[in-house]
Amino acid sequence: MIRSKVLIVGDGAREHALAARLSLSVHEPRISALVVHENPGIRRIVERSGGELVKSGLDPRGPG
Repeated sequence: MIRSKVLIVGDGAREHALAARLSLSVHEPRISALVVHENPGIRRIVERSGGELVKSGLDPRGPG
């Protein structure tokens, strides 16, 4: 079986809910996330799925 790859952009509750639901899929996707602030729940899901957690250096408020 080919495992799909999923990238979640964001670190809030909605993104956590999406990651949690995707992690239950029978297709066992490899979930990665691009975040500004580390969310422990998303981090655990990403680690369990074999994906990557990438911290962005971008400021979500925009340029200074």
